Amino acid sequence: MDLDVAQPEASSGSVPSLPPEIWDAVICHLHADNEALIACCLTCRAWLPTSRYYLFRHVRLKTRKSYASFLDSLQHSPDVLGWIKRLTITESSRSSHHPFDVSPMLVHLPNITHLHLRVAWAVSVCAPSLLASGIVFPSLTTLILRGGVYDAQEMPLLLSAFPMLSNLRLCDVNDRNLGAVPQPIAHPNESATRSDSSGLSELVLLRTSVAIEYFLFHSTLRFYLQSIEIDGNFCANSPCPRVLWESQASLHSLVIHHTPDHPGRRKMSGAYSAIIYRRISMLRQFLQAVPHNFGSLQLRSLRSLSIEPKPNWMMAAGEHIVDILHVITPGQIEDIRVGFVLQRSHDFQSRPDFWRIDEALTSLIRPGVRFTIAVVYDDGGVHQRHAMLKGFLKNFRQLIAGGADVRVMMTDALGRFSKETFRAQDNSTRALRCVSFLICA
Repeated sequence: MDLDVAQPEASSGSVPSLPPEIWDAVICHLHADNEALIACCLTCRAWLPTSRYYLFRHVRLKTRKSYASFLDSLQHSPDVLGWIKRLTITESSRSSHHPFDVSPMLVHLPNITHLHLRVAWAVSVCAPSLLASGIVFPSLTTLILRGGVYDAQEMPLLLSAFPMLSNLRLCDVNDRNLGAVPQPIAHPNESATRSDSSGLSELVLLRTSVAIEYFLFHSTLRFYLQSIEIDGNFCANSPCPRVLWESQASLHSLVIHHTPDHPGRRKMSGAYSAIIYRRISMLRQFLQAVPHNFGSLQLRSLRSLSIEPKPNWMMAAGEHIVDILHVITPGQIEDIRVGFVLQRSHDFQSRPDFWRIDEALTSLIRPGVRFTIAVVYDDGGVHQRHAMLKGFLKNFRQLIAGGADVRVMMTDALGRFSKETFRAQDNSTRALRCVSFLICA
C-alpha cells in the first residue's frame, strides 16, 4: 500500500484519512459504473484491487470491437487475468462462412467460474486451439451456450475441459454436421480429473440438436441432477430419456416445455426435410438408453414441477400433462405449475381432456402443496380476458372445490397488461366475480 497516497498525513485544513473498509464500501456503490471504476483504478494504488474486482469480475463483450479490444488487453496486461471470474461473449453476426473461434480468449482465462456464449443461430463456433492444448478449467462451474452451431462430436472433448461443471444450459444449439449419423457409444469413459463427489446438478436443454444431446449424454460428465429443464412431448408409453431415468432419485425440480411433433419450425424442401427427419429419428433411438417407458418413472424426491405451454397448444397436450402428473410421488412435492395459452374462448370449453387434468391435479392435493395455473393471454381483445379466464377456470372445479391452495397467474403474450394474480376459492364463479386482481412486478 502506498501510504503517501492512501493515507496522507493530517495537517491543518486537510481531510483526515479513512479506513480502507470505508473506501471499499464507496467503490462498491460504483460497481455498475465502469467509467467511475476506471477512474478509481487511476486514483491511487490502494484503490486498485477493489476497483479491479468490480470492473473485471464479470466481463461482457457485446460487439466484435469490444471482443478484439479486450483480447488485446489480455495479451498486453496479464496482471488482470486473475480478476476475471465471469465472462459473457455475444456474437450477433449471421455469416456462417467465418467460424467464430473462442480459443484465443479462453486460453488466457483458465480460472473463470462462469462462461456464457450467446451467438446468432447461424454462427459456427469452434475452439481448435483449446481442444488441442488440453487446457483444463478447474474452477468453471457454470456453462451457458445459447445459439450457435457446434460440432457435436467435439462436445465430449470440450466438456472434459470442465471437471467441476455443475450447471449446464444449452438453448438453441445446433449441430454443424447435418449429414452423417454418429455411431452409438456403448461405454463412455469417466474423466480422470473429475472427483467422485462432483457431477452435473443443473441441466437445461431447450431446442437443442439431437446430435448435441447424444454426445452430451455419452461424454465424461457424471449426472447427479437435482434440476432439469427440457422440452419434449412425454406420454406414458413413450421411451424414457436416460437423463430423466438416472436422475429420478435425486431430482428436486423439473420444468418441461411442450414442443411440436414435427422436426423443425422452419420450412424445408421435401428431400432435405426427409434427410433431417430420418436422422433425428435414428438419433432419438440412440438417446433412449433405458428399456423403460416414461410412465415407469417414480419421482419420489421431486419438490417442484412446472409444465410450460408452447405457443400452439393443442388439446393433445392434455394427455402429456396427465401422464407427467402421474409419475409424481406425492410425498415431497411442494409446488405444481401448469401453463396454458389462452387464444380463443372456445379453445378451453369443458371437455374430457380437462376433466382428466383436473382429476390428476386433485389427486395430488396435500397439506402444504401449492398449485399455480399459469395462463398466457394471446387473444385480440384485452378487455375480454377476465370473462375468458372465468370460463377457463370452470375446467378445474374439483381442484378448487377440494380446498387446494390454488393461485391463478395471467400474463399477456404481447405485454399489453401487467401480470395479474389471485387466489382461487371454492365456488370459483363467485370468487372470480368478487376477486380483486393484484398487479405484480
